Amino acid sequence: MRQITFGIGILVLLASVGGMLSWSQHRTIAQTQVAAASNGITLTEDPTPPPGFASSSDMVANDTQVVGPIATPRTPPEGSKEYRSEHYRFSVFYPDSLQAQAYDEDKGEQTITFQNPDAGQGFQIFIVPYGARQVSADRFKQDEPSGVMKEPLDIQIDGVTGTTFKSKDTFLGETREVWFIHDGYLFEITTPISLDAWLASIMTTWKFI
Repeated sequence: MRQITFGIGILVLLASVGGMLSWSQHRTIAQTQVAAASNGITLTEDPTPPPGFASSSDMVANDTQVVGPIATPRTPPEGSKEYRSEHYRFSVFYPDSLQAQAYDEDKGEQTITFQNPDAGQGFQIFIVPYGARQVSADRFKQDEPSGVMKEPLDIQIDGVTGTTFKSKDTFLGETREVWFIHDGYLFEITTPISLDAWLASIMTTWKFI
């Protein structure tokens, strides 16, 4: 199960810093529409997918480790670093003021935290092997115990259709979530809602390698 691993000191800071801006400039379709791509997130056990979630597909995700050439490291812009995972095959630029730490969990899961408690900034990536193209209602409840999913929007993450939405965490309060599936893995990115626009700018640098 996903764990929010931000330290106690950063919790209060993250919950209180910054103003919220909309993700609307990053969405690819209107909130009331449903995407046709198969890589998006769908609560497939629901009779009708909620607005903003991609439509269902019978395709089966690749649940084995991807093989093939890996892209070379990228040169980050000034003030940024590249976080690169050759196992999960992704790269993302993040502010060099943040400290990145990876925590291996059970069954191939991993949690990666990026945080700067002094600046009140941080986000988390949770990665879990997932052999389906859509997120089931059970999986959503397992990873999002609050069951809260507000204002879902379809977005594109390096060509993969995902979903961003507002949720709620016991410690962080209201959160911004970004979920997408790629090559047999479910990626879940979380930050306090006050860092909404900040996280959106970081996610534009995400590349699959």
